[in-house]
Amino acid sequence: WLGGPAPVLAPPPPPLVPHPTPPPAHTYACRVPSCRMPPPPNLSAHDGKARTWLAGHYRSHHVPAAITSEFLTAARLAKCQHCCLTYAGVKQHENSCRSNPARATPVDSQGALVDNLTDTSLAFFDQFDLSSTDFQHCAGRTIMHPPRGAKSHIHRCYTSVSARLSANLDDLRLWKLLFALPRLLFAPLSNRPATDGAPTLSITATVRRRCELFLSGQFEVLWHAHDWDQLRLST
Repeated sequence: WLGGPAPVLAPPPPPLVPHPTPPPAHTYACRVPSCRMPPPPNLSAHDGKARTWLAGHYRSHHVPAAITSEFLTAARLAKCQHCCLTYAGVKQHENSCRSNPARATPVDSQGALVDNLTDTSLAFFDQFDLSSTDFQHCAGRTIMHPPRGAKSHIHRCYTSVSARLSANLDDLRLWKLLFALPRLLFAPLSNRPATDGAPTLSITATVRRRCELFLSGQFEVLWHAHDWDQLRLST
C-alpha cells in the first residue's frame, strides 16, 4: 500500500432471502401469499372489471377467513355482512343475499310461493287515499313486457290479492294494494347511477325479486324503490 494505511473493506451484503413481493396497490392481483394470481391481461383496472374479477376470484378460490381487511382495502372491496363473501358492489349484493334474513322467500312445503300479507304490512297504505295520483302517475312508465321467467311469481302476486279481495270487497287496504301493483312490481329498472363495480340484475331477476318482497309484505321498500316524483317533475 506504499506505506499507507490498509483500506477498510465494507462487509459483504447479507444473503438475499426469497420473499414473495406483494403486488402494487394499483393492481388487482390476488394478495393471498400462496396464490398471487394476476387478473387476465384483457381486463382494465380503470373500468371496474378487474375489481369485479378479483372479488369473484376471492369468492371461488379462497375461504373468507383468508381475505383480510388489508386485502379488501387495497382493492376497494368489502365482505357481505350476511354470507361473509367478497364483492365489489357489496350493498347491492346484501339486498339479494340468500343469507339475508330479510330476503327469505316465503314458500310452502312443496316450494311454492306463499304470501305473508298481514294487517301490519297492509297498514302502510293507510296514509294514501284511493283517489291519490300516487297510484296512477306511474302509468306509461312501467315495464311494458313482463319477463316470461317471472310469470309464475307475478301470477302469484295477483291471485293472492284478488283472492283476498274477493272474500272482502269492503277492505280498502286491499283495493289500494291492487291499484299499487303496477308501481310495486313493474317500475323501471333504475333511474339512479349504479354503484361502481356492482352487478346488474336482469329484468327477470329484478321482477322476481320484487314479487318476493311483495309477498313478504315489504310494500314500503317497493313503493320507494324508484324515484317517480323526479320523472313526474321532468314531464
